[in-house]
Amino acid sequence: AFHIVNVKQGSNEWLEFRRKHNTASEAAIIFGLHKNMKRTELLKLKKLGTDKEFSDYTKNVVFEKGHEIEALAREILEERVGELYPVTGINPDYPGLSVSLDGMDIEGKIVFECKQWSSELADSISNGVLPDNHWPQCQQALMLTGAEKLIFVCTDGTTDKWEEIEVFPSQARFDQLVMGWKTFDEDLESFVVKDKKVEPTAKAISDLPMPMLVVSGAVEKTNLPEFVNLAKSFISSINTELNSDQDFADAEEAVKFCKKAED
Repeated sequence: AFHIVNVKQGSNEWLEFRRKHNTASEAAIIFGLHKNMKRTELLKLKKLGTDKEFSDYTKNVVFEKGHEIEALAREILEERVGELYPVTGINPDYPGLSVSLDGMDIEGKIVFECKQWSSELADSISNGVLPDNHWPQCQQALMLTGAEKLIFVCTDGTTDKWEEIEVFPSQARFDQLVMGWKTFDEDLESFVVKDKKVEPTAKAISDLPMPMLVVSGAVEKTNLPEFVNLAKSFISSINTELNSDQDFADAEEAVKFCKKAED
C-alpha cells in the first residue's frame, strides 16, 4: 500500500529523501527518454550521492515559477474533482522507488501531474497522445499509489492555456518499470566514475613589442634593434626536444605565437 512520507516538497529533507530513492521523475532517464539527462549521467549522480547542479536562475526563477503554476492548476482542477494535496510517498511492494505528486485526492483514487505550458506538449495532448518521455513518471505514480487514474495537465496556470489527458494504470508498463529499475540498480553496482582527464595548459607567452618606425625623409626613430634582440631571445628559448604532453602543448602555443608575430 502507498505510504505518505512526512517531508515538504522542495525542503532539504525532501532532497535528502530523493537521493536515497529512485524517483518517478527520474524514470524516463533509465529508458533513455529524458530530454535533458542521459542514463550515464544519472548513474554518475547516484554513485556519487549528489544532485544535478542547477544555476541560481533555474532554482529561483524556473522552479519557483513551476511551483506557482502547479498551485494555480491544482485550484482549477479541484473545482471538478475535489481537494488535491501535494504528497511524497513510497510503496513497500516496490522497495527503493518513490514518487512526489503535484496532487492526490483524499481517497487516493486520483493523482495529478502538472507540466508548464509548451506548445509542442499541448498539441500532443490535444490530439490525445501522451509523449513517450512522460509515460514512465505517470506510470510509476500510478504503480506506487494504486490510483485509478492520473490527470496529466499542461498549462500556464490559466484555463486559457490548458490541455489535459487522463492516464490509466498499465500492468505492462509496471512490469517495464520494475525491470528497468532492476537493471539500472545492477548497472549502478558495477558503475565506475571516471576521473576527467586534465589536459596540459600551455604556459602564457608575453607579447613581443609592436615594431615601430617613424620616417621623415630619413629614419628618425625605431625599436627594431630591441625587437630583433627580444625575438632572437624568444626563438632560442623554444624547446625543440618534445617528450611530454606539456612539451607538445608549449610547442604548439609557441608555433601559434610565432605565426602571430610574423603576420
